[in-house]
Amino acid sequence: MADVTLTRTSLTNDGVDLTAGLQAMVAADTYYYANADGAPVIYLIATDTVTVTIETPFTASGESLPDKTINMVNEDVLLLKPRVKKYYNQTDGTVKVTVTATGVSIGIYVP
Repeated sequence: MADVTLTRTSLTNDGVDLTAGLQAMVAADTYYYANADGAPVIYLIATDTVTVTIETPFTASGESLPDKTINMVNEDVLLLKPRVKKYYNQTDGTVKVTVTATGVSIGIYVP
């Protein structure tokens, strides 16, 4: 199992090929992307049935929020709004993403 840092791709006035910044994900790895500014948009493309989990480490008064889980099937394409830093950031300012199986690619895009 490896920790993988996802690269953020900047959006431009001329547009960006969303497929160029994609990273294929595998269940054995744990993925992180920088979220100190709370700006990244997440782009997901599925090629199989898979569950994507975005960890929510936030707790208040001993209560925690459930992780964000996204169930995807072949050919699903999703664009997710930025994650709120207060709820989704790890202590180092990154967001943690895992998958249940191979069959999804992820891209991280910022304005």
